[in-house]
Amino acid sequence: MPWDSDHFGIQVGRLVNEQSDFEVFDALKDAKKDGYQLIYLAASQRHALPLAAARNELQSFHIVDQVHWSKNGIKRQSCVKLPDGYEISKYADRVPDSELFALAKQAGHSSRFRLDSHFGEMAFEQLYRTWIERSCSGDFADVVHVVRDGHQKAVALITLGQDHRRCSIGLIAVSQEHRRRGLANALLESAQNWAFSQHCETLSVVTQSSNETAMKLYDRFGFEINETVSIYHFWLDEIEF
Repeated sequence: MPWDSDHFGIQVGRLVNEQSDFEVFDALKDAKKDGYQLIYLAASQRHALPLAAARNELQSFHIVDQVHWSKNGIKRQSCVKLPDGYEISKYADRVPDSELFALAKQAGHSSRFRLDSHFGEMAFEQLYRTWIERSCSGDFADVVHVVRDGHQKAVALITLGQDHRRCSIGLIAVSQEHRRRGLANALLESAQNWAFSQHCETLSVVTQSSNETAMKLYDRFGFEINETVSIYHFWLDEIEF
């Protein structure tokens, strides 16, 4: 994984688990010989339990269960419902400001890159700093929508990307002091309207099963779960083969 390797300064690879635990073990052993230091492994639910045993044996770190949601049959919302004193608009600048950096960091609160202490707080923050920078520049997203309060402070954001007829949510966050006011729902309404304007048929998002607030939000908004994937990190320098 060239991007991850370059960003974290270590050799990072990825396995998709369709093999037995023994095959995974052999693949990790070969990866260590080839100089890899970190391997991601994505295991669907039907493979997760056997790998839990392998995880304990290999002293790896099972970080999160990622839940893949989608909403089909996109229709335009009649209006985006915001509380008084708030407004939502496209972020026009190609360079994020400090308020967007802070929101991007909040978006990664339940991320596996934050939960895995091997990365460290600085690497986690830099990852999400890069994510919002490249979203605003158009590399990681096609549009960024921002909610501002009465003082024109950015208090919520969502990043959106399009791939043919599918629109994907990248980052979504609401600042702590402005939660429980319907801003997250307004962001999803704006996302749906943008997806509709781009002739998309599906709106998708990935979250963590431990993020109960996000899980409830997407369920209420009409998303359905497509798949749950367990993400493992194998730090090969710590494993004795």
